Amino acid sequence: MKQDKNIDKFIKEGLEVENTSLDFSDHVMQHIHALDIEKEKALTSLLQKHTLEKPSINFTSSILSKIQLNSKTSVYQPVIGAKAWYFIFSGITLFIFYVFLYFGDASSQSNFVSDNLIKWENLFSFNLPPLFTSPLFALSIFALSSLLFLDYFLQKRKLS
Repeated sequence: MKQDKNIDKFIKEGLEVENTSLDFSDHVMQHIHALDIEKEKALTSLLQKHTLEKPSINFTSSILSKIQLNSKTSVYQPVIGAKAWYFIFSGITLFIFYVFLYFGDASSQSNFVSDNLIKWENLFSFNLPPLFTSPLFALSIFALSSLLFLDYFLQKRKLS
């Protein structure tokens, strides 16, 4: 306890409120302003000693001629060449002719087509729950999609 009082007394004696003059901040600002002026003068003299060099009159033309000599032009070459496209087109054409020649008479062709359509219909047919077939669900999906599109558009245009 006595030691705490000694510490408090020591701290109170050590703390003295310093009274500054009324124009203290003005003196500090004048000193900072003087330092800034000295730095500016030093920078100005340094920049005047080392001015920019002026290029020669034909500098641009000589650089452009060097660039044109070193540049390599590339010719566009498609990923799939013309011969490959001809081959693909002829293959599709031969397949179509084969289908028409193989299913020559109309009755067998219509039966074949209808049988295949029934198979595809059975493959992809399924019943949706009643929630997904309601008009309210369709309207809400449409509204949500519209709002998302509008948000994307406004962000891209920076109108938001």
